Amino acid sequence: MCCTIVMLNTFCLPILLYELEAVPSSKSNLLTLQSTWCVALYKIFKLKSVSDLYFVQCFMGTMPVNYALVFTISSFDCQEVKMP
Repeated sequence: MCCTIVMLNTFCLPILLYELEAVPSSKSNLLTLQSTWCVALYKIFKLKSVSDLYFVQCFMGTMPVNYALVFTISSFDCQEVKMP
């Protein structure tokens, strides 16, 4: 189980969010990303409810994809400001 969590956090989520901070995203694209991440977690961990999904995300130390994307965009914007 621990290897699965490490793999999801270090490999799958970064690929899912790769370079999204550089392009504008529509609401439907964000919903698709969120759905993809949730379906993966539901299937991998055999979850039955949304509360179970939240518990797994909390245990994994990951935010929902839409929050992770907002955080990534904010970090990207701060890096743009610092660059000469």
